[in-house]
Amino acid sequence: MAKRELAQKESIVIDSLLTFKGSRSSCSVGVEVVDDVDDEFSGPWYAQRIQDLSIEGWVVDSIESYLEEDELLASERIVYVDFAVDLAQELLERTGYLGESVNLRSIEQSDVWERELRDPMNAERVLEEYNAWAKDWRPWELELNRGILAWREAGMEEDYAAYLARFDALDASSLPSARILAPMLSDPSEAEEINRALSGLEEDENRQRTAISNAASMLADAGFNVGQVESMPIIEGLDWITQLHEFHDVHEELRLLILEQIGVFDPSLAEHHEARRRDLLTENSHPELRNFRVQMDAIADNLHQRLARLNDLLNEWRERGIVFPHADSVRPAELLEWETNLPEIETTLELHLQALRRWRTITKVWQDERGPGAEYAGVLEQTEQFIDHVDHLDQKWKQNELEALMFIEKYEQMGLVMADWTEEIQRDPRSALQQLKKNQHRFELRFENIEKLASIDTSFEAKEEVEARIALLKEMDVSLEVLEHTSDLIEKLGRRGARHRRMLEQDWRQLVTEGKAQESVATSSFNLAEFEKEIGHVRQFGTSSNASKIGGSIVAGEIHQRLVRRTQQELAVLQSSGWNVHQLLNDVENNPVGVAQKLNAFRTYVETYSTQTRRLIHLPWNRDIALALEVQQQLRDPTQLSSVFSRIASFAQHLAARKSEDEKFVFEAWMPQPTRQTLVPVPEHTVRQTMVPKDALGDAYEAILEAVEDD
Repeated sequence: MAKRELAQKESIVIDSLLTFKGSRSSCSVGVEVVDDVDDEFSGPWYAQRIQDLSIEGWVVDSIESYLEEDELLASERIVYVDFAVDLAQELLERTGYLGESVNLRSIEQSDVWERELRDPMNAERVLEEYNAWAKDWRPWELELNRGILAWREAGMEEDYAAYLARFDALDASSLPSARILAPMLSDPSEAEEINRALSGLEEDENRQRTAISNAASMLADAGFNVGQVESMPIIEGLDWITQLHEFHDVHEELRLLILEQIGVFDPSLAEHHEARRRDLLTENSHPELRNFRVQMDAIADNLHQRLARLNDLLNEWRERGIVFPHADSVRPAELLEWETNLPEIETTLELHLQALRRWRTITKVWQDERGPGAEYAGVLEQTEQFIDHVDHLDQKWKQNELEALMFIEKYEQMGLVMADWTEEIQRDPRSALQQLKKNQHRFELRFENIEKLASIDTSFEAKEEVEARIALLKEMDVSLEVLEHTSDLIEKLGRRGARHRRMLEQDWRQLVTEGKAQESVATSSFNLAEFEKEIGHVRQFGTSSNASKIGGSIVAGEIHQRLVRRTQQELAVLQSSGWNVHQLLNDVENNPVGVAQKLNAFRTYVETYSTQTRRLIHLPWNRDIALALEVQQQLRDPTQLSSVFSRIASFAQHLAARKSEDEKFVFEAWMPQPTRQTLVPVPEHTVRQTMVPKDALGDAYEAILEAVEDD
């Protein structure tokens, strides 16, 4: 089958050659070729021809095989070989340069064709492949080649070659337009129209390449690496320029970001990153550019966040009363300087705020002192002057506070309750001191009336009334009207007591006259109740109860036992209330008299403990916590009460001169537990009533009286 097709092709080729040259001359040439074969050359008659083709550079293996297949047809086949060689030569010329519009794959195909065409037996196959390829990529060459005879007959071979060269020089972007023009290329009469249309395509390409060149120059001046963009196909060049423009836009955004968002904070930092950005111009790397953009955004965000935090801090300080040189926010260019000086500013500001709080506390009460310090308040530059001014005010405050505390201490020692004044002193010591001095006359009157009331003999009557009035004068800041009424009461009770005593003195003198009473008895030492009792005793028994009949050793032993027992009982009561009397209980057996004396010494302080502690708890103990804890511990020891209560004034003076150590500290004075009362049944039989002793020493005295009666 293959041989039949090859024979047909040979026949067609031979016919075409005969038609083109004439049968006679052709046969003559063929005979001459055969006849001219050198008889001396070994091998087939066509061997010389094959050798010539090999010398010319053709691959002759397939030709030789083709001729050897059928030597009888060798003469006809040699004609086909010549046709194939001519066709291969023509195709080499036509495919040697495929034009600017081809792609890389087509260029590779051209190299393949060149290798294949070195074997002429491949010429027809290559021709078919080329025609199929050229239909899409080089249609003008097909049409020009189809009309080559017409161009020759018209004597326009040069125009033909020029048009082919111009079409081949077109860019791939002009291929669609060139394909439209292709049908006219086989007709030389359309040369003018072909030239006009082709010139239009060339002008369009030149305009596009000029635009690419201008854009490339601009980008190159901006520092970008444009590469060989002018030698690229137009579409690739435009794509590359577009990509570079995108890079340019990103770089411009980065440049503005660095300049406007970082440079306003730190020009040197912005210059450093701008140099980094310029280094990226020649790399044209999207990943590196994205990473750089992320870094710049992070730096800019960090700077703006720091600026916002600083301005928030300044606004917070402004709300607390601090005045800065400028009322607006911190500007970006000032951020780094502010951050550098911020620790020092915070230290100064904390001192200023402490002084400002103290100044506001004082001037809230002392409005007249607000003016002198107002010019310094909140102004950081005037911190030293402001602190000096506030210290001066604080000293005045403490001086007034100390004087007021000493003032009330004086009257508290006199027995007046001044707890309400302590709160007033803490609120406004100056006003409190003025009020205390203003009311000093009333305090003196209260104390005088208390002294006078205390000196009234109430053993017989009016005891509750006098005690109630004394309590009123001690605890209440009574008016002058109450004081006048008290003076009248004192005068009335004094007259009544004096009249009662004169009557008792008359009765006593009568008893002395009768010989029942002793004139040597000092009746002036009796109170009214005792005087009444003594007179009644004399009238009943005919002798004074003061007569001494005591037997020393017997009574002394009984007194000792009763003194120990009563002292232990009283100490037990104190211990049950929480008082620390353990050491006294240990000492009572060995030294009952000494312990009883200590009891008598602190009994008054135990009875007035609640009143005295009210004076203590209002002192500013948070200014010396160690002293406060020491005093709290001493309060449970009744033997220490005298020392503690006598030092209240010195405590007040000491604490007034100190600053607070802990505002939250609260002085809690220890309080004894109340003694549980026990009801005692009243005996039904009649007994002689005696005055119940109030303490151990009194009980000892009562024991002496009973011993005398027994003797």
